[in-house]
Amino acid sequence: MRMNYKDMKNLTKKLIVAIFSLALFITNVYAHVAVKPSTVGIASLQTFTIGVPNEKEIPTIAVKILIPNGLGEVSPTVKPGWKIEVKKDSDKSDAKVTEISWTEGNIPPEQRNDFSFSAQAPANETTLTWKAYQIYQDGTVVAWDQDPGKMQENKDEGGTPYSQTKVVNDLTTTSTKTTDQMPLYLSIAALVVAVLALALAGRKKI
Repeated sequence: MRMNYKDMKNLTKKLIVAIFSLALFITNVYAHVAVKPSTVGIASLQTFTIGVPNEKEIPTIAVKILIPNGLGEVSPTVKPGWKIEVKKDSDKSDAKVTEISWTEGNIPPEQRNDFSFSAQAPANETTLTWKAYQIYQDGTVVAWDQDPGKMQENKDEGGTPYSQTKVVNDLTTTSTKTTDQMPLYLSIAALVVAVLALALAGRKKI
C-alpha cells in the first residue's frame, strides 16, 4: 500500500526522533570514566590518561583506579589541587603499584577532568582492564568495574562498564584512531540518515 504525504511525514518525524535518540545514547555510552589510549605497543613506556566526567549535580571529590597486573614503573603525574596516594602490594623495593587515588579535589557538575600516570606496558600481548571508582561529595561511589559484554547480557543488573587497553605487538595508529573516534562516526551516520529521510519526505510532498 502506497503511503500518502501525511503518513510519510509522520513516519519521517518518528524516524528522526529515533535516530537522534540513538545518537544521544551512543554519546552517553562513551561519556564515562575511561582510560586512554585504547591500544599500546608491548613493553612501551606510555602515559595513560583517565577521563572523568561529572554526570551528577554535585561535585566529584575523589577518583580511584586499580592498576592491572603486568604494568611496571607506574608513576602518577603531579595534579595541582589534588592529593595523590599510591598503594603497593608490599614494602619491598620491587613492590608493584596496585592502586592510585586522587582525593581532596573538585570536579564541578557538568564538567570533566583528566588524571594521568606513566607506566611500562607488559612485554606480551594482552588486554588491560581498568576498574575505576568515582566518589561524589555526598559519599556516593560510582563503580566503573563491570564487564561491558556481560552488562549487555544482563541489562537488568545495572552497573557501569570498565574500559580496556589492548597491548599489541604491531601497534598501528589507524586502529587506535578508529576506536577513539567511533562515537563521532556513529553520530555522523545518524545525522546523514536523518537528512536523507527529510529529503525523501520533501520529494513525496512535491
